Amino acid sequence: MNQNNNEKIIEIVRHSIKYGSFALSSGQLKPWICDIFEVREYFKFLVEQLNPRYPLVGIELGGVLLASVYSNGVSGIIRKDGSFYKPLDLNSGNIVSLLDDAVTTERTMLRSEKVLNDYNIIVGERLVILDRRKDKITVIKSLVTVYMLDLSED
Repeated sequence: MNQNNNEKIIEIVRHSIKYGSFALSSGQLKPWICDIFEVREYFKFLVEQLNPRYPLVGIELGGVLLASVYSNGVSGIIRKDGSFYKPLDLNSGNIVSLLDDAVTTERTMLRSEKVLNDYNIIVGERLVILDRRKDKITVIKSLVTVYMLDLSED
């Protein structure tokens, strides 16, 4: 990714930030969220910058929107309740790129990966637009971190 794209990505993600008091899916309360839908005209560009190597499976809701736009509607979907909707051409033993808009605790990403493993589908890479993690245990490729945006997690 070149410097101009990096600056453009940071500006795009800045436009998706909303301030207030928000409960994340992890249950944590945070003073801001990344509302990726605010920058929907850039979905394809953002995913292109992540350069997925495999067919996409998006995590509800932001990852689904990103994957759907990038894949012209032909992507897998994992819902927060663990339901999995796979495209017809995705079969047991296939390798996929698991995509979400943001990651804070890794919990949703890891639960989604388990769902795919239950279908004998292998996660070849984990991708997010925004990485909010303090503790980075799992390898997740991201475009932007909270530090790049100069945002506090408290």
